[in-house]
Amino acid sequence: MANKVAVAKRYTEVTIGSLLEEVQTAVDRIRRRAYELAAERGFAAGHDLDDWLKAENELFFVPACEIEETETEYNLKASVPGFSPDQIAVCVEPQSVTVWGKTAMSGEVLGEAGTGSDVGGKEMFCQYRLPQEVEAERAKAFCDAEELIVTLPKRSEPFEADTEQPAAA
Repeated sequence: MANKVAVAKRYTEVTIGSLLEEVQTAVDRIRRRAYELAAERGFAAGHDLDDWLKAENELFFVPACEIEETETEYNLKASVPGFSPDQIAVCVEPQSVTVWGKTAMSGEVLGEAGTGSDVGGKEMFCQYRLPQEVEAERAKAFCDAEELIVTLPKRSEPFEADTEQPAAA
């Protein structure tokens, strides 16, 4: 097994803005493709989710993923074959984790669908909501040749609303 390497530090708050812009661009591409799929069906009602998922799968590689929960943390394991640590960005927010990656070299022209498949590249995108808040600043992400592992420590201190005592009458 290859040594595990820390993933690019874009999962910290320092550069969260640029990653959020990339994620928003990805969501916009999915939205446009889902609209095109709906138009091809004559906008028949009841297929919105199907259109969204089909568009997402056409445009992006969605890695096989598993989230394990312990008493103190969540561990996300994603299968990321073909992606190196410097091609993966992990954005951790208090209640979600987003994994984004791109193998196409910067400056290359992406294919008509925008996936980079014409130049041998591919994009990866997945986002998961977490049932409990995590300490984003303490999250760690490591990657070897085939697997991304993100450790997400659960928030240990109670919410302020949980610690307030009612005023005495």
